Amino acid sequence: MVCMVYRMHSKLIIGLILLLVIATPLIVTSQYQGTPKTIVWTGYFDRNIAIMDLAKGTIDAFIFVTPAREFFLIPAEMLAKLRLFRAVSSYNDLAFNVIYNVIDPTKPGTVYRWEGDEGVPGKLIPGIVYAGVDYINITDITDYTYLHFNPLSLKKFRQAFYYLIDRASIVETIYKGGAEIRYTVLSKASHHPYDYELLKPIENTYGFSPTGDKAKAATLAQEAISEVNATLLAYNMMVYYGSDGFLYFKKPDGSVEQVKINFVIRADDVTERLPIGLSIADDIETYLKVKVVRATMDRTPAINTVYYYEQHTAHDWTGYGGYNGDVWHIYTEGWVLTADLTYYDAAGDIAFFYLYGDVVAGGNNEYWGEECYNYYSHKPDMRKWYNELVYEKYPPARKGVLEGRMKTYFNYSVDEAIRVWIVDIVTYFAVNKDSIISAVPGRVTGLNNPISLWSVVATKETVTYGQWAGIARVFMSPWNPVLGFADIYTEYVHRHLRSYGSWRHPYTGVSTPIHVANWKVERAELGYRVGDIDAYVFDPVASKWIKITDVPTEAPHLIVIMWNMFGGYNFDTVNFLDYKVPVKITVVYRSIDYNGKKILGFWHDGTPITMNDILYAIAFSYEWSFNDKWVTGQEDPYFHSWLLGGLSGLALYFGWKVVNETAIEVYLDWDWPIEEIVAASGVVWPDMPWYTYLAGEELIARKVVGPNGRYDWRHTTGRTAVDYIGEYYQDKKTVYDIRDMLETLKTEFSEGTFIEPYSRITTYPGFENAINDFNTTLVPNALNFINTYDHAYISSGPFYISRYDVGIVENFMTIREWPYFKQIFPLDRIIDELKLTYYGVYAVESLKPVKEPVYIVYGEPLRLEVKIAFAQLIPKLAFEPLDPAKVSVRVIFWNTDVTPNATIKVYPDGKITIEIPAAVI
Repeated sequence: MVCMVYRMHSKLIIGLILLLVIATPLIVTSQYQGTPKTIVWTGYFDRNIAIMDLAKGTIDAFIFVTPAREFFLIPAEMLAKLRLFRAVSSYNDLAFNVIYNVIDPTKPGTVYRWEGDEGVPGKLIPGIVYAGVDYINITDITDYTYLHFNPLSLKKFRQAFYYLIDRASIVETIYKGGAEIRYTVLSKASHHPYDYELLKPIENTYGFSPTGDKAKAATLAQEAISEVNATLLAYNMMVYYGSDGFLYFKKPDGSVEQVKINFVIRADDVTERLPIGLSIADDIETYLKVKVVRATMDRTPAINTVYYYEQHTAHDWTGYGGYNGDVWHIYTEGWVLTADLTYYDAAGDIAFFYLYGDVVAGGNNEYWGEECYNYYSHKPDMRKWYNELVYEKYPPARKGVLEGRMKTYFNYSVDEAIRVWIVDIVTYFAVNKDSIISAVPGRVTGLNNPISLWSVVATKETVTYGQWAGIARVFMSPWNPVLGFADIYTEYVHRHLRSYGSWRHPYTGVSTPIHVANWKVERAELGYRVGDIDAYVFDPVASKWIKITDVPTEAPHLIVIMWNMFGGYNFDTVNFLDYKVPVKITVVYRSIDYNGKKILGFWHDGTPITMNDILYAIAFSYEWSFNDKWVTGQEDPYFHSWLLGGLSGLALYFGWKVVNETAIEVYLDWDWPIEEIVAASGVVWPDMPWYTYLAGEELIARKVVGPNGRYDWRHTTGRTAVDYIGEYYQDKKTVYDIRDMLETLKTEFSEGTFIEPYSRITTYPGFENAINDFNTTLVPNALNFINTYDHAYISSGPFYISRYDVGIVENFMTIREWPYFKQIFPLDRIIDELKLTYYGVYAVESLKPVKEPVYIVYGEPLRLEVKIAFAQLIPKLAFEPLDPAKVSVRVIFWNTDVTPNATIKVYPDGKITIEIPAAVI
């Protein structure tokens, strides 16, 4: 067991008890004991009120991660009514805008402005940014208004933040002990122990400390300024500390401006990122001597500023005390991990968060990627390293190569410091003990992952779940699975409604089949020659499936654009066929018999799920990520620039073959040491049926106008995001437009009008007549569903939306059990099929000081009592008696193991008492 209690000043507040083992069977007296049949969702603007209502039984579960500190203020008798599921899956960091974009064309060298650029002569001038343009030559600048100094483009200045931040103080004062210190992408809380032990020695070499080192931070910042001046002086520029002690920038024309860091701080996160950001801003001014523009913004403007505009964009900061026409510099990022990790997953995080900066909310990496390529243009290995970690093949025999690269690139990335981490946040999902008797929480994610959400067992058929409505609305993004979902609030509900082909195991982190009966990974000794593969790819220009062997003659544009330009290959029409891929994956989906055929389940409107849906989903990916205009010169109505990055992933696939009604073969140019991860790469499971995707597509392609302008897959100025339930705009027009489009398509189909998207199914051999039931079954089923439930979100998960009220927060949605889900995937077998026995924490039954109140006088010993429940969690929940002799307890106090000084007693009933002497406190 691990206890974490952090010291305060003259008094102590009881900190968080982090439990890795807990004890004793629960005696449950209940009636219904099964998964809920109806869930009523209700919104809360205040998490404290939600927790109090939970204890009173007004709601049965609060499905949102709640910081541990929130539970410290709850009276002990109310806390005793809750069951807490621990999750350490949220974390905060600082992201830095590293841009510098002014070129000296007279210097020897070449500047590569973006990936694939042939380059321009010259050399980038360090530290200098001209806001509002991609790149500019210093010799072309006549107006210096938008010329600024960006200290965050300097490596040593960024490194200063490792030491500037007093993380121990943040844990103590802001999180009240409910957080774990973190410095880099490496997390003891979330990464697999194997990865942590592999990389931690590298992190240790940097000498990070919980309280930081302000003097070292100041020294690094001063060194960065001194070093850059050696270059800037040649251009009649310099940065210097003025008489007031703060940094100033002298421009080539002799004008001087105070250097200001535009710090985007999330104002809506009032208890965490707002005070963290303001505290760090104070330290920047105090120790780094740079003025800070405290740009406190709510979620939408903050995300738009940082992620949805190019990083060189000139923003107006005058409302916050800054300049009009400058870039952003720092952002308080926050992340939620929704899948438990296995070993080697840290490789993806190194690539994702560090190398090439390939991370932007909503899936767009166009802008962030270009700007970080700007920064790394003089470090050409960075993009190569990214590709090596993400796309290169690592069969089990090459895992040593992978580990070596992880260590090398982690070390380099920590040194570059384009992000600096702050804390992992310890949170809990809370449920009412009398209502919710069991669930299988993820090792790290708690109830964040869908398997855990589905595993809930209740004492009544109808339960009420609370959901945090952080900005006075329940969902913060449009309800569509293409480019709509972009917030965790929506996802908690969404994950009850949709299903998945596979998901990460809640404890091992290994991919686990859900809608897959079995899968097989085959590796040919010499590889599978493309010219011998009997499989198909979709050509988005011709809008048809073609044999992979016919690509050189029928679709050479796929070789030139998808494989070479986006996939990084160097194919011609001959060597393409001679190329060998290492892996063939066979995926056999779960199925049931229906009207003499095998089907893969049922959509919520009662329509069978078939291979039509799988084929359409695959073709959809090719179609919307490939711009036909590159080939035809004509506008492509079925292309979206924000899906462009999908081509890099599709380039790894060298053919799809439908084997029968339930199976598909996939040829993949990628491999990984963990076979289940490889197998999952061949699994396709769409969120919605193909005909409701089609209705959304046609709203966009036909330029139909919605509440905010023409339809699009994402919301932006003058564009309406396709929204299948109508919440984002609080306007059911988005739902009725989908319904009307289905009616239009039905009429056109009966008239013989065959539109392009149908070919995504009908051009695959054997599927020529596969959509003949479009008018007789598919569209009527969808229309009946929409007219019955007043929304258009049809999916395949364990629940469907039976009622949804737009613009209402209290009891805003009712979801009901979709009984056919259990036919295809019996929930009572969910845990048995995970095939692992795991003993550990089930729930914290109580946490209290021996003496009330919670505050105790400084100088007295700290006495705690913890009541815990120990259980076999997998393969089946079974409460186990605890043998005190087998319990190991550790007490971590002020980041120090004080176990030898503490008096710890473990009792058979699950009670653990801890006393820490006053001298230690």
